[in-house]
Amino acid sequence: MMKKEKDIELDLNPEDPEKQLALGEEYLAGILVEPSGEDAFYWIKKAAEQEYAPAEFGLCCCYLYGIGTEIDNDEAFKWCLKSAKKGHGDAELTLGIFYINGDIVPKDVKKAIYWWTKASEHGNSVAQNNLGDCYRDGEGVKQDMNKAFELYQKSASQNYPIGQVNLGCCYSNGEGVEINEEKAFYWFQKAALLDEPLAQSHVGKCYETGFGVKQDIKEAIKWYKKAVKQDDPTALNQLGYYYINGIGVKKNAKKAFEYFSKVAAQGFPEGMTNLGKCYDYGEGTEKDIKKAFSLYLEAAKLGYDEAQYLVGMSYYEGIGTRKNISKSISWLEKAAEQGNGEAQFSLGNYYSGFEGVNDDPDQEQALFWFKKAAEQGHIGAQMASSVALLLGYGGQVDLELGFKYLDEISKSNEKAKKQVADLKKQLNNLLKK
Repeated sequence: MMKKEKDIELDLNPEDPEKQLALGEEYLAGILVEPSGEDAFYWIKKAAEQEYAPAEFGLCCCYLYGIGTEIDNDEAFKWCLKSAKKGHGDAELTLGIFYINGDIVPKDVKKAIYWWTKASEHGNSVAQNNLGDCYRDGEGVKQDMNKAFELYQKSASQNYPIGQVNLGCCYSNGEGVEINEEKAFYWFQKAALLDEPLAQSHVGKCYETGFGVKQDIKEAIKWYKKAVKQDDPTALNQLGYYYINGIGVKKNAKKAFEYFSKVAAQGFPEGMTNLGKCYDYGEGTEKDIKKAFSLYLEAAKLGYDEAQYLVGMSYYEGIGTRKNISKSISWLEKAAEQGNGEAQFSLGNYYSGFEGVNDDPDQEQALFWFKKAAEQGHIGAQMASSVALLLGYGGQVDLELGFKYLDEISKSNEKAKKQVADLKKQLNNLLKK
């Protein structure tokens, strides 16, 4: 290899690994020298061969990303392990990533946790966050939200934005700590100011709903737009929702369609569903019910409950696909089991036999699903449940609950209040008989 002018500074102490690594990094970054991956690799390797831990990790990265040499995952792992065994935090973190992903070495969650624990103890903020995720999800360890919260605190205090987002979520959801809306907003905003798109979406949601801060749709839109610049799926979807409904912005179906298209391309099920609705109703694009059904089905397979409900209803009514009651009920049940009120109400209607689709009605099952939907405030289900409970359909009589549902309905609007008053009179007359 030809010696460069910059290399002369090593002549006084040619075997100083710290200077060798620094020179390699200068060649990598092009600082005072022409950038050269080959020269960077040469000097980093020289330093690593002297068992200098930072250089060993640097050499791991060269092999991992093909800097000045061919990609060699085996060599990357070898040098990463050497560095990690000397307590280099970034190497410990990276070993954990290797083991959790299982692409360079066989997946081993226990070993990932071992190395992340080491890195966390050495103050690595990313490892602290990753280890917090393991305790939050119970992956490889017993689930412990208190432990997760502690780790997120450590990570967040070092200004790691994802750790700050996760800490905000702990305060938002009451996980490992009591709910505190103001503290949740505080941590979301800190991460958002570090240009973390996930945090910017959270800040937008806080302004949208008045969570921990005064409600302000204009501020919500401002933060969503910041996140959209980095293609954050939540922000793309939410701005699409604003434009399709004209909330805080002038209604623009074409713009909404563009946002939903971008988020759907990322495999975000809610975005796929909203894009499906655009095709379903011809908003921002040509109406195409088959395309709509295809998008609903794709999102439904990813477990999104609203899409499962829409697939169920598409099969039920034969819209965008062939009518298939068996498939319809299967998808409606998937959505209903996730707490989708519309799916629960639809199942109640099916099992009641009122729509003439089911030749073998089951009033007990009908009441079960009507009550499930009614508990979520579904007015139609509350009405159906009240009638069933007052008249004993489905084998249950519960006058108190039946009239409670009617009282809930009457609070919705004046028209409903009058309808409920008339229904109460009719029911009272029937009960007297």
